[in-house]
Amino acid sequence: MDLRYKNISRFSLSALIFIATPDALWSKDFKLETKDINAVISTTTSAISPELIDHDSIPYNDAKKQYDDINLRFEEDKAYFKNKIIKLSIRANYVDRNKREINKEFTAVKTLIDRKKQKLAQIDGEILNEQDYIKELASLKEKNIKFSSNISIQGYLLAVVEDKRSVSRDLFIETATEAITSEAITQLNGIFVESMSKFDGKLSQMIRETSSGTAVADNSDTTLKLFFSTDRSTSVLIYATKVDLYPFERGEIINKKEAIVRWQSATLLKNPDDIKKIILEIKKNYPKLYLDPSVEKKMSIAVGEIDVHNLKSRTVLNDMEQDSREYQTKIKAKIKIRNDNLVLLSSQRKILVFEIEELETDLKKLTREQKEFEDQYKLIIRELDDIKKNLRFTKAEMYERRHANAVAETKTIVKELLLDMDKSLFKASKRMESLFNGSKIIKDMVDEVAYEKNYVQSRVIPYFVGNTDSTGALVTLEVQFSDKKIKRVVKSKESIFDDYVKIESGTFKFGSNNGERDEAPEKEVKVENDFYIGKYEITVGEYLAFADSVKSRYPEWHKDFDGKKDSNGTNYSNICIEDGCPIVGITWSDAKAYSDWLSNKLNKNIRLPTELEWEYVAKGELNREYGFLYGTMEDYSWFNKNSGGFAHRVGLRKQNLSGVYDIIGNVWEYCDSNYGGSDNFKVIKGGDFKTEPKFLRASNKTKYQVDKRANSVGFRVLMEIDQNDQNKDQKESKDKSSDVTINPLNVSVDGDNK
Repeated sequence: MDLRYKNISRFSLSALIFIATPDALWSKDFKLETKDINAVISTTTSAISPELIDHDSIPYNDAKKQYDDINLRFEEDKAYFKNKIIKLSIRANYVDRNKREINKEFTAVKTLIDRKKQKLAQIDGEILNEQDYIKELASLKEKNIKFSSNISIQGYLLAVVEDKRSVSRDLFIETATEAITSEAITQLNGIFVESMSKFDGKLSQMIRETSSGTAVADNSDTTLKLFFSTDRSTSVLIYATKVDLYPFERGEIINKKEAIVRWQSATLLKNPDDIKKIILEIKKNYPKLYLDPSVEKKMSIAVGEIDVHNLKSRTVLNDMEQDSREYQTKIKAKIKIRNDNLVLLSSQRKILVFEIEELETDLKKLTREQKEFEDQYKLIIRELDDIKKNLRFTKAEMYERRHANAVAETKTIVKELLLDMDKSLFKASKRMESLFNGSKIIKDMVDEVAYEKNYVQSRVIPYFVGNTDSTGALVTLEVQFSDKKIKRVVKSKESIFDDYVKIESGTFKFGSNNGERDEAPEKEVKVENDFYIGKYEITVGEYLAFADSVKSRYPEWHKDFDGKKDSNGTNYSNICIEDGCPIVGITWSDAKAYSDWLSNKLNKNIRLPTELEWEYVAKGELNREYGFLYGTMEDYSWFNKNSGGFAHRVGLRKQNLSGVYDIIGNVWEYCDSNYGGSDNFKVIKGGDFKTEPKFLRASNKTKYQVDKRANSVGFRVLMEIDQNDQNKDQKESKDKSSDVTINPLNVSVDGDNK
């Protein structure tokens, strides 16, 4: 008996493809779904019958071709699996190392920003102190402080008031008193008279008792009062007193005529010449009045004393005025020094603010890179979990026989072959397990693998050798190995946000004047509400979970697809159908049905993005046509020059300015917007793995039939923000606002103070 066998490994149920054979042979596949090898043997051998051997046999060459194909596929898949683990290990090591380096750099930049913000706060405090001090100095300068505030000069204030005799003496006294106290004091050329005796009761009484033409005098050391009548129609009051005056200025004679008071005058006497002039003036105006010479003598003595006093005052005033000028000079010098210091501080502050802004830009970039590596790290773990859940091997063996009892012998040999294949497959799984656990970095990311077997499918294909009496059978056994340590984790309501990015409302330039006709005109549009957008295109694994749940809407390439095949003859032979690849081969209605299903599952409002929302996300926060600022197109997307002619797993390129992956290139994405106003056509955007770079613009769009499917059209979803989410975001923003912020001061330097 000639026994030969072959293994084949797979990583996804849907990836198993056998070479086409007559339909009758497919009826001999045995779906197992068991962990018991004896059940496998029983199920497989029970169907072996004469009819199978006599009527369903195929030529030896066909069986040999299938055997060789399985052999070849096994070697290819074994190498693929090994390469995949090696590549994942390299990727994981690269991502892990860069993640740690980015975290270190992020921490260093954050620490530097904090230190510079502390320095900025210190400089702001110093600027405020300097500004306050400059204000105080300027205030002293503007006030022009007089150091003579406690030093006065002295002089004699002499006032003359005359009135008609027809006015009663009481009214006259009242009028004269008001004239002397108000006019003489407050209108004497701005001179402030600090002390001056008013008319008192004694003087008033003396005035009342005088008769016409008689003078009554009160000649104290400091005051002279004369009341007399020039004739029967006129009364006169002369009043002189020594006063303290501020500042030292020459007083002018004030003359005033009113309806009641016919004449009044006041003057300041400061030297003998002033006394002589006023005496002459009085004698001239009142020739009948007799003035005792002692009056003039007394006034002269008093003025002489005043001159001595004023001379001393002048000396002190001059000294103090000199001190004042020197002090003002010092104030100006201090103000200049402080202004120079303020300019220096302002310059330092400007440089510091610029440095902080640059560092915060770097920090923002590092944050994006940090998040990017974290996402890559999660994707690698997902890929590793996919392998751990879906490691499959198919083994094939052939034998020939020349015995008469074909059925019994076939059953016996099939049993032996299945037991032999089971042992060989288990050894193969151990080799793969060893390879999987051989990478230290992978061990650090996930637990070691401990596989358990599950028999999925067996097959018996009888064959005959032409022109001989030899017959035989090709036997296959497919086993799925899954890590028994894997636990199915249901995402919490909070963790669902891990796969979404928050997009804040704002304005941007929608469309383009430099693209196709349907992109124009470019216009500024406001996106009213915040929302979350999927970081990744919806994957095969995510979509098939939905299709399995509703038992329909499978993609066109799937074995359970029950719809009408796409008439455009789309080729799915080279598409990526691992769990982490973008879903394709579905209609717009399928994508919408998935969104509705996910909305109910997560109790969130999830839908397809509109064309406007999609473009807003694709252009990013800087409104860039291709959605990125640094690097090249190859860094951010899969397109005709770097894709190799097929879509790739999501998230392998860099994230764009909005923090999403693959929005440009990889596969086209459905939008919840009609094209040209027709419900039969929808907008798709973003381009695919076959698109030229010039058509990968965010504003570019394509008309797509609503019920059409293709190997390059998929979608991502948008999640609207409910009130609870909004409140949570606001709280987080409020918490962040407690950090040190930059509040530039509006510093202006007075040029007059420099």
